[in-house]
Amino acid sequence: MDLEAIRYSADEKLESAMFETRANHNLKEAMRLVNSAIDEIGSYSELNDLKQ
Repeated sequence: MDLEAIRYSADEKLESAMFETRANHNLKEAMRLVNSAIDEIGSYSELNDLKQ
């Protein structure tokens, strides 16, 4: 997965988290989505570090 795809995926998850918080008041699902986005960005960063 390239950086642009990871950014898009993370953006989508963060938008979904905002929706879950505002519309559904589902903080547990919102936090799961935020953590998933953070994990994706972190895994890309780790892979990028290994390449260098």
